[in-house]
Amino acid sequence: MPAEQRRILLLTGTAPRPDGVGGIILHDLAAFLPPGTLSVAYVLDAAGTSCDETTPNGDPMRIVPVPFQRRPESRWGRPGRALDWVSMRKANQRHVSAGVRACVEYARAQCVDEVWVVLDTPAATAMAVPVAEALGVPLRTTVWDDVEHNVRHFGLDRFTAARFRKNFGDAIRRSERVAVIGETMQAEYERLHGKRGVILRHGAEQPSTPDVQLQPNGQLRIGFAGSVSARSAFDCLLKALDKLVWSINGREVTLVLMGQRFDLWSNVPRRIECLGYRSVDETIRILSGCRVNFLPQPFEADWRAFAELSFPSKLTTYLAARVPILLHAPPNASLPAFFARYPFGAYCDALDVDQLAVLLVNLCSDQGLQASACDAARRALDDEFSVARFRSSFADFIDMNLASAT
Repeated sequence: MPAEQRRILLLTGTAPRPDGVGGIILHDLAAFLPPGTLSVAYVLDAAGTSCDETTPNGDPMRIVPVPFQRRPESRWGRPGRALDWVSMRKANQRHVSAGVRACVEYARAQCVDEVWVVLDTPAATAMAVPVAEALGVPLRTTVWDDVEHNVRHFGLDRFTAARFRKNFGDAIRRSERVAVIGETMQAEYERLHGKRGVILRHGAEQPSTPDVQLQPNGQLRIGFAGSVSARSAFDCLLKALDKLVWSINGREVTLVLMGQRFDLWSNVPRRIECLGYRSVDETIRILSGCRVNFLPQPFEADWRAFAELSFPSKLTTYLAARVPILLHAPPNASLPAFFARYPFGAYCDALDVDQLAVLLVNLCSDQGLQASACDAARRALDDEFSVARFRSSFADFIDMNLASAT
């Protein structure tokens, strides 16, 4: 169908605004589409009434409140929780059904002919198939994190989690096209659901300036950006720096943290800067002034699905800084295979303080390793994370020629 004839409804639990990782990705994807193509139904987990806004890209957006209780909260023990669960399930079904009706009404008013759903919240996931079927239109789905991670993230009880898993699988199987975050998720979903997804990762422009030339003397800075989902790996880094007494080759080491929250405690001297939340551009600028940037994935058993199937979106930001990266991840995680193709620094595959300390020293000292790591980062950006690749992958997913859409 010609692009000018298409109208797409984006059904999402994340507003397409340049605020937070998911919002930034959706905002940038929406900007690829021809004007007038997209209408947004933002499923807000709160009580209230629907209202209309305009996204920063100028697309119409209806905010659809769909309160969704995640687990029973009775103080009367197991019998109370059982009764509360029945009440909770009925309330969730009622709210989701109302949300579906609101989205269908909005979609018809917008004359949409297909639905694009982000499977990011329990409510949006539950609404995906009912909205598409009520409209009688094709469905496309985007997945950032596997359902098992989201079950944990949202703290769902086992019955609500089972329903969430079913809705998630139904949406993928009903979809004409699926967008996934990485190669491991692509392979697993093809095995589980019979759908081979399009890998869709956020793109970044190559820096216009040459690689940062750090002074040979002075303080060494190690960068970290984002949330600490890999707690044991992060603690291992701190212990490795403690072992090195926060000094490498006679130079003081400072750990630079960017993110909204860090839980830090210490009974030994440490040198840490907490810079709080920073924009993507500012994060890249700060990371580019570090000698090494640290990128961990979880080793914890209950985070295994997240480590294996998710793909850290912060890797794009790290690569754009063009500084060697110390990857710390279990062998079964999603990034080690990517690192084998693009060795952008050094890789530690165990919670081994001594091994991590040795790799840190090597990355901070070996100029040949630093140069090859920067070259690999540059190739990875060109091959996998360029804006052109981001656009072409989205065009494949959405089945539209976007060569001159912006």
